[in-house]
Amino acid sequence: MKRLAGLFSHLALALLAAGAVVLAPGLNHPRPEDRARAARAGVNPGGDLTGARITEADWRLFTTLVRFDPVYHGHFKRNRNRLADFPNLWAYTRELYQWPGVAATTDFGHVVRHYHFSHDSINPHRILPTGPRIDWLAPHGRDRLKAA
Repeated sequence: MKRLAGLFSHLALALLAAGAVVLAPGLNHPRPEDRARAARAGVNPGGDLTGARITEADWRLFTTLVRFDPVYHGHFKRNRNRLADFPNLWAYTRELYQWPGVAATTDFGHVVRHYHFSHDSINPHRILPTGPRIDWLAPHGRDRLKAA
């Protein structure tokens, strides 16, 4: 459980700090891409954050991960890597998105508008991006890994 807490903090705080880098550039913030590289082994290819079944910890991390490519990557200029560039994390995030009922409650239009309209110092003209185009329904392949 201690490893789990460290992994969650490592990833979530780095992703949340992505905005702080832009909003307070003089401070030394962790780069989410570096944190993702260091933590990607924590979400094992055939399991979930705490083991073989999805728990609250997975859902808490999902709410942060699901915003990275649509918002943090472009809006906060965290564009060295996308979440999609980390195969384990990308498959893990897509698997959670494809969980029954999750896609219906995830409104990417609202998420993108919220971030782009609420940071006047970053986007004073409230310009909304048309991308990235993300195939959230692409097969995640994690079911075959769990069977192995």
